[in-house]
Amino acid sequence: MPKVRLARDQSITVDGVALLGTRDFEVDQELDGVDVTPWQATGAAELTLVESATLTLQVYYVEALQRLAAKWNTFPPEPVEVAIPYVGTGKFIVRNIKYAGPFAGVLAYTVTLKSWPYA
Repeated sequence: MPKVRLARDQSITVDGVALLGTRDFEVDQELDGVDVTPWQATGAAELTLVESATLTLQVYYVEALQRLAAKWNTFPPEPVEVAIPYVGTGKFIVRNIKYAGPFAGVLAYTVTLKSWPYA
């Protein structure tokens, strides 16, 4: 399962709102033969994510976490539109929110999102 780790200063938006305090993220690509394209790659540093993908974010602002938790606490789950400049955009559902402990006196949360396979 390939793992991609990009720069810590990469800006990330969810549903058009920037996630302030997001320091880094990882993208896991699952090559299981499922014909799902969660990302539409744009820019020079394209990631060719053409299967199921898992996105892990470290979030340090409660406001950003509340935006993701609002989608997490609904049934059926609602996808969020995640956009990363020079990487692409994709629809994801929030799979897990985990408290990661304090980081330099700031609360930290790890949010795991799974690609949304429907248009």
